[in-house]
Amino acid sequence: PQQMSLKWPNDVMLNGLKCAGILIETQLTPKNSLSWVAIGVGVNMVSAPRGIGDSLEAYAAKPFSLVAFRTTFLKNMDKYYLLWSKEGFDPIKENWLKYAHRKGTKVKVRIGPQMEEGTFYGIDDEGNLMITDHDLRMKKVTAGEVYL
Repeated sequence: PQQMSLKWPNDVMLNGLKCAGILIETQLTPKNSLSWVAIGVGVNMVSAPRGIGDSLEAYAAKPFSLVAFRTTFLKNMDKYYLLWSKEGFDPIKENWLKYAHRKGTKVKVRIGPQMEEGTFYGIDDEGNLMITDHDLRMKKVTAGEVYL
């Protein structure tokens, strides 16, 4: 059976290999308020980079329709957007944590040229990664690439 998991901040993994990712771009106004947001989603439907990715087709019991996938994906985006707009981030965070790496997992995070090492603690109420370092100090990571 396949194992689906989420890797902060934006990867969907199947059996430890990336099958999808999300990229969010924003622009701020001169007064630092949000001007616009663009969300891009990439899904390895049929093929993927060997050794680091996997495709959904590799796990499908039968061929699937890209139109059906798109329709289901958009319905779920709408469902979770409505949930977030009505109930805030808490139910989204709770659901995300069900699929994330376990609390206590050793992680390395590349933040620009710097590499931080620590233990996965969770995410905060804004979706930032929370890790504890070797001295058990809590650190908030707002951007970076995680290595498990």
